[in-house]
Amino acid sequence: MTAHLRVMVLPDRKTEFIDVAADESLDKLLEEFLHRTGRFEGEWVPIRGGASDIRYVRYDQIVLVEATPN
Repeated sequence: MTAHLRVMVLPDRKTEFIDVAADESLDKLLEEFLHRTGRFEGEWVPIRGGASDIRYVRYDQIVLVEATPN
């Protein structure tokens, strides 16, 4: 299992994941998420919607974020 951010998304409180890219650390990914920089600078957050599918949700739909090292 790889490192990722685990996020809970409204309205159904479904748990989704944001994967760490090969060239970034989990701490850097969390920092960019919290400060809305890098790949998170827009209103839409890219999350892993399925096995490898990427989908986008709005920041205001995310109610919980947790860094998961492994």
